[in-house]
Amino acid sequence: MEGAARSSLLGTIPDVTTPDRAATAPDAYVRPHAKRRPSGEPPALPRAINTSGKWWLALALSVVGLWVAVALTRRTGMTLDTIDHAVLERVVVQGIVAAAVDVVRGVGVLVRGAQSGFVRAYALLLIGGFAALGLYFLIVSSG
Repeated sequence: MEGAARSSLLGTIPDVTTPDRAATAPDAYVRPHAKRRPSGEPPALPRAINTSGKWWLALALSVVGLWVAVALTRRTGMTLDTIDHAVLERVVVQGIVAAAVDVVRGVGVLVRGAQSGFVRAYALLLIGGFAALGLYFLIVSSG
């Protein structure tokens, strides 16, 4: 059964063991635009490996350091989660709330001084605001 093709689920597979088929077998695939040096060496890497690995090493060491810190604080009963929660609660949450309270109080003091309870005072403020806007647009359009 020399030179015969075998049938399989993928289709017919030619028999390449015969001398006439082996002689005409194609060469290995060569990329048409492979960028190689004249000596045949592959192209150089875009950056030196020894300089790019130092950041990964620093990251790995910091992760190991964090694991050690977690292991040490877990034994003392003071976990990093408790410390983190306390810092977030005191600094971030309470700081934001305190800042919002201060802003609202400051605006209230300013607005309280401007409120007289008389409608003619409010109308005067409205007319003054329109006059300021008109003056602004006149200045911007002339420049």
